[in-house]
Amino acid sequence: MMIQLALMILIGQLFWEMESDKLMSEVNANAVLSALVSSEAKTIRKNNDIDARTKNINPATDQISDLELDKALYSPNDVATLTVYHSGAFGQLNVKILKYGTQVNEINTITFPSIDAQCKFLVPGDDNVQYVLDVTLTDNSGNISNQQIALNASSDWKNCPIYGFVSNYDSASVTDANASGVIQNLKRHHINGLQFYDWFDREDEPIRWIDGVPNTYWRTFMNKASFEAIIKKYIDLAHDSNMKAMFYLLAYGIQPGISTSTDIQKSWVNSNLTAGMYLYQDTSATKTYKISSASDFQKLDLVLANPLSEEWQLWLTSQIRKVFARFSFDGWHIDQLGAFSSYPTLYNSAGTTADWGTFGNGFGYIITGAHNNNPDKRFVMNAVDDYGSSVIAGSGDTDFLYSEVWSNIGTTYQNVANYIKQTITTYKKNLVLAAYMNCGKSGSSGVFNTPAVLLTDAVIFGNGASHIELGEHMLCNEYFPNSNLSMSTDLQNRLLGFYDSYVSVLNFLHGAWGSDAITSSTHTLATDYSTGKITFIEKESSYGIAISLINFIGTNSDQWRDDNQTQAEPTPQSNIELKIAATNAYTKAYIIHCDSGCKWEETTLSGTNGAWEITVDSLRVWDVVVLM
Repeated sequence: MMIQLALMILIGQLFWEMESDKLMSEVNANAVLSALVSSEAKTIRKNNDIDARTKNINPATDQISDLELDKALYSPNDVATLTVYHSGAFGQLNVKILKYGTQVNEINTITFPSIDAQCKFLVPGDDNVQYVLDVTLTDNSGNISNQQIALNASSDWKNCPIYGFVSNYDSASVTDANASGVIQNLKRHHINGLQFYDWFDREDEPIRWIDGVPNTYWRTFMNKASFEAIIKKYIDLAHDSNMKAMFYLLAYGIQPGISTSTDIQKSWVNSNLTAGMYLYQDTSATKTYKISSASDFQKLDLVLANPLSEEWQLWLTSQIRKVFARFSFDGWHIDQLGAFSSYPTLYNSAGTTADWGTFGNGFGYIITGAHNNNPDKRFVMNAVDDYGSSVIAGSGDTDFLYSEVWSNIGTTYQNVANYIKQTITTYKKNLVLAAYMNCGKSGSSGVFNTPAVLLTDAVIFGNGASHIELGEHMLCNEYFPNSNLSMSTDLQNRLLGFYDSYVSVLNFLHGAWGSDAITSSTHTLATDYSTGKITFIEKESSYGIAISLINFIGTNSDQWRDDNQTQAEPTPQSNIELKIAATNAYTKAYIIHCDSGCKWEETTLSGTNGAWEITVDSLRVWDVVVLM
């Protein structure tokens, strides 16, 4: 009887869809029919190793445990698959596709006990647009559950880079289920690019060769096992989720072999390296510069190549071609070591001073040379602490800008916000920051400080940049395999709400910084990032304006990294009255409570041009107000 009823409802739904939208009905009808057939054969379940669920506002009555899309990023007109994990209800599932608060499509189907529901639909045809899927499950007892998930649609990831990483390629610890779980979690956070950190054999010859044949196993820079099969598995999984796979490699690193070693991982010597490729500490070019030494943890010494050397550039470019020939990587994530003023004077092989300050030119040559030889590949380069940004951006060959945040950029929220604004405004490119939270506590086991992570992400996201922080774990320092700090369940849930919200309002956050006067009769607002106030960031786009509200009331520090894990949870605020001196003729206002998810809640907009008024009912850490 249950199946008969299901089919009756299905037939009625299909008829309605064909009458309303022929193309969409064909996609939806086939999807629902295939879901009904396949659901009797198997049950769809998540990998339990990864805790990546949406936040249940009312777990006692909410029968939806999570929502999941099959890709991190969609092209316009793709067919998308939504999976609704639920607690076993028989009932009606309704999915509304919303573009910035306005419904553009609706899908109805049926859920069955103990079978997680899937439905397929056509992503709308607009490019570089974000959507919210509003999912409602009504069971046969009348209980209603409602959750949302964002959907990112763009034909090119450089329009909306959300970067993650992988760093473990040891087959002893990475099973198929582990790898799938990692990618599933990252996909759920809409991460559309992966940095493959320390995957290679040596900096100067990334692929391990034995008697002219590439090997399938080697030990990495830090002497960890790396298997070609695991690397390729991660690449394939990333591609299945429409993520770019970027291999990491230093732009000027050499790891000389030790010919006397009995360890074959160390004994072979790269005979192709010439004297002209190195940097030296003396004018007679007899003493190379070693930046770190072999130890129980590090496989070999690391010495510096000269990025200004044409010989080095040609050699490195040849190695990049070999990597692309061996692996289906989408591009190269180029690393550097920044402007270390404490280094001694260094010389090229001719005895001429090689000033660190001129290395930026070498970066440009390396990027352009690699791109010219691999025109179908993507390139990103780390402007460590802003070093080399102008040359990297000026090359025109990187998909977006990437900066590792250290003391030159600054230690405060204000420093980070200033850097984002200056960099994006100057170079007109999207920006990803590598900013390592609670780094001072990364040397031993512990748990991330939730308010510190969320406040830093709110500052980065609210200013329109993104943050590389998620992989197999959350980053706590510059050595990506370091997993000493873990995330609490509260942080996982709230962070997922942040990522969904960030995606849902991304086109607004990528707009220009606004300068409208925004005041409150109930709360102290500020454009700086000091404690005791609510900071607002206004961004203007062709769609309208977005105003991020970041709650610093109750916090005790303006230091974004929170090295000692002392940052306090902001004191929740309510009924924040805003007056916004924006002069456009807006007709709608929405509030997104980012800690809780990406639901666009329409609210009352009163006033007139130049004096708009709304009330924000609550603020925990980060809310976004949208006027359209």
